[in-house]
Amino acid sequence: MSTTPSPLSVLSLAAQQDKSRLASGDAWILLLDLTWNGTHVRLARNVDAITFDAGDGNGPQTYEPFNFELTVEQPATAQLPTITLRASNTMRILQGLIEQYAGLAGATADLYVCNTANPAGEPDLAITTVVMRSLSTAETVTFALEVASSTEIASP
Repeated sequence: MSTTPSPLSVLSLAAQQDKSRLASGDAWILLLDLTWNGTHVRLARNVDAITFDAGDGNGPQTYEPFNFELTVEQPATAQLPTITLRASNTMRILQGLIEQYAGLAGATADLYVCNTANPAGEPDLAITTVVMRSLSTAETVTFALEVASSTEIASP
């Protein structure tokens, strides 16, 4: 039985080389497109908004700056990795969605890693995940994401 590769192992060769440089003039940006019942919340782990075309037929979209981070847990067995997304809840932006949509379980969370040198092109890493559960406190919203299948990890 095959195991799922680490998400970073599917980066293109050029992306892996650029990611490993000690210095670069271009930044790597993590983007999140959270979708539930046709509603999109597009966030960029960046200080500025990013316009990005995910190739989903919606054309270029604006991803708003937001404070969030991802961690990936790779199980020792042949299971798919679990991704944990932690986001700031101080402004209660995501809290409203969680309350409106009963926790967002089943929502799609598309994750993109792109380089600012090529924001209009294909992402260097695209992962489609599903929200399994959410937890919120006054400071943090936490989403447990699961990769739908190993075929959902795409690289150009």
